[in-house]
Amino acid sequence: MAGLFGFVKNNKNFKIEDMAKPLMYSDRVMQGDNYEDDEFAISEVKLKFSRNQYKNDKRFVVFVFGEIYNKNMLEAYFELKANSFEELLVLALYKNIFKKVLNKVDGSFSAIIYDKVAAKVYLVSDRRGTCFLYYYLRDNNFAFASEVKCLLSMGGGGQILDISINENAFEMFMELGYFTEDRTWFKHIKLLKPSSILEFDIKNKTSKQEYYWKYGEIKQQDISFDEAIEKMSKLLFEAVKKRYRENVVVPVSGGLDSRMIVASLYKIDPNLKLHLMTVGQEESSDVKIARKIADFIHQEHKVYYFDSNDDVVENRAKFAWLCDGMFSIQHSHGLGYSNNKDFVENEAKYLFSGVVGGEMFGSGFSNHTRNKNVLESIKSFFAKQTESIDIENSYYQGMPHLHPFILDNLNRRFSYSAYTYQRSYINIILPFLDNELMDFLFSLPDEYREKQMYYKSLLKAFPDFYTKIPIESNSEPKGKDKPLKKWKKKLLHLWNKAFGIYERKGVLYDYGAYIQKPKTRQKIYKILESDIEIPLQKEILGYLRRYNWEENPKKMSKNADILLKLVTIKLYFVAVYYGEQKALEMAKIS
Repeated sequence: MAGLFGFVKNNKNFKIEDMAKPLMYSDRVMQGDNYEDDEFAISEVKLKFSRNQYKNDKRFVVFVFGEIYNKNMLEAYFELKANSFEELLVLALYKNIFKKVLNKVDGSFSAIIYDKVAAKVYLVSDRRGTCFLYYYLRDNNFAFASEVKCLLSMGGGGQILDISINENAFEMFMELGYFTEDRTWFKHIKLLKPSSILEFDIKNKTSKQEYYWKYGEIKQQDISFDEAIEKMSKLLFEAVKKRYRENVVVPVSGGLDSRMIVASLYKIDPNLKLHLMTVGQEESSDVKIARKIADFIHQEHKVYYFDSNDDVVENRAKFAWLCDGMFSIQHSHGLGYSNNKDFVENEAKYLFSGVVGGEMFGSGFSNHTRNKNVLESIKSFFAKQTESIDIENSYYQGMPHLHPFILDNLNRRFSYSAYTYQRSYINIILPFLDNELMDFLFSLPDEYREKQMYYKSLLKAFPDFYTKIPIESNSEPKGKDKPLKKWKKKLLHLWNKAFGIYERKGVLYDYGAYIQKPKTRQKIYKILESDIEIPLQKEILGYLRRYNWEENPKKMSKNADILLKLVTIKLYFVAVYYGEQKALEMAKIS
């Protein structure tokens, strides 16, 4: 993504211009400001319409990527007056209230602060860690960047850093499809944790990391279900209102979350011009319902039809590198639309995303939480990778819910990873991560989710949008099936299974059918068995032998996700060691 990067000058081979090059893959970004002295160097690549302006005074240098949404509140609460968030941070530093200010900030940002007098560097993440900052700390070398590829490019891409592989990374990626907490593919490259300040002392070559906010600050409430609905209906709207912008894109589906965003923006300003878009199969329920939403508010709606003949490996190979190998190319189907020309033609600057809406507020994870304590819930959800979650971390003490662990791992490490790429084309707005809204949600009993609190709050806030427009079946509030209906479903499933009938309604792409194509299988095996030398090749071949797909293509189709994870790993490490172009060429072999 567009972002920040820099290093402490402990190695003459480090050059700031080397770190900038991997970020310049969008025509909507530009090289931003630089700061460099004898000990430290920092720079940025930012969107051409970014409002971030670095601050440099006699003591502090402050760079920020992203934005905050409660600046006026912070100024009033702390009796500060600043022209920008950067300036606000500087004032907070001088008044020794830096951590207290950060504790109250509601935003999506990362920040770098250099104290020239004390010779210290501070890396700062927002409360949810939405704008990634990776850092390398090894042999007195300290470097940081918004994307891993910037760190790998140091020294001209000659791997002068120690990029030993994290020993548990392969199994974690194959089992979960993402990494937990601060892990990456590399042992010495870590992701800055949410709500964190990482301090590096340049003179002493020491570092420490601390939290400026913790979940224990959320006090559990004893309020009625109806009271919870009343308050949540207001907070959902307020979360969008405080993030209100013009030149807005909203990806719309047939579910609950994006509809809330559209309904809120329409309530704020019925005359606001919205750019509504949907990615989907022709005549799918998502597309049909999204059209109805657009017609309801008299807005134009653009559909990007998903190509069912898409060659997944060839057409999505670039995302293995661009997204730092953080998730499978199977899940990058929507990224090709992130740089579409409509963003430019319509001068769209902000994309409102409904990410984590249904996942955090709905009852989707109730089978992992019902009648279980937090530890049991974590074991139920993360299974073999439970040990990778630091359950005893002080960050979570006092939080009696599973959902924060899911938010900081599944959502952050999987869902937000797509924004690494998208933030180089447009500003991402995440209203469901509003501080006040999330704090309220995590203060309520888990059983309120199962009682359809989210859906009923939406009905109360925006009745017309949820009664006059149908809801996609997968998003409908689930009630208990009557015994006869339950048996009908079971018998229909058994009948279809016996005759090989599998319905694919609402599926963007049939990956099983794609994998079963002879040409696809040949390509995948050529890629995975290629003798080009990379780490983890032994593990990749081990998976191929374990499943023995060549003798059982049907089994292969049912495990398409596993094969595409393996392909992602191979293409990513080919790009790391031999360059992105080599990986793209490999993906085109027939």
